Amino acid sequence: MVRHTVGCDHWETKQELALLESIYDDTAKTPYQRVLERKDISLDAKAGLMNLYVQLNPVELRHRIDQKTAKLWKISR
Repeated sequence: MVRHTVGCDHWETKQELALLESIYDDTAKTPYQRVLERKDISLDAKAGLMNLYVQLNPVELRHRIDQKTAKLWKISR
């Protein structure tokens, strides 16, 4: 992600360092975290999202995505 944002160059000066640090000053939040912070989202909607969130398994999601991607490549040839 860093290379995507600022490229692959080498940054060496104090001015460049200050600019890079200012880019990363902001605390990153997922869309899920942002929704939970909003006051205009109902508690019921947030509870539903929380229920879904605790059931997520990143390893299983990655496995399913890999399987579907492989199938996509197979049928496209």
